[in-house]
Amino acid sequence: MDQARARIEQLIRQYSLAVDLAAKVESITVGMQQRVEILKMLYRDNDILIFDEPTAVLIPQEIEELMKIIRGLTKEGKSVLFISHKLRLTRKYLLERRAGIPPKCRSSKSCCNR
Repeated sequence: MDQARARIEQLIRQYSLAVDLAAKVESITVGMQQRVEILKMLYRDNDILIFDEPTAVLIPQEIEELMKIIRGLTKEGKSVLFISHKLRLTRKYLLERRAGIPPKCRSSKSCCNR
């Protein structure tokens, strides 16, 4: 148990995941619940992480925080499958900053046909 807690605390520091280990899941914010789920995936040493509509109920500040976490994961070599119907948000946080997509790429059709 002590080894597991130490590893979890190390992951929290390594990935800057603001998680209260003493809090009960039902009493924490949706953003923190997502960080707990990310922490669980990292604890299991998953190399492929799937995010299905992770921004649907987050406030803008939580979205920014989540995107920083995801960018950090990809920089460390993790593969991320990001599912979202919010194309503008996805382009802004994940694609444009990561791959340098030019501003003229305005629609999903033109982005997909490059």
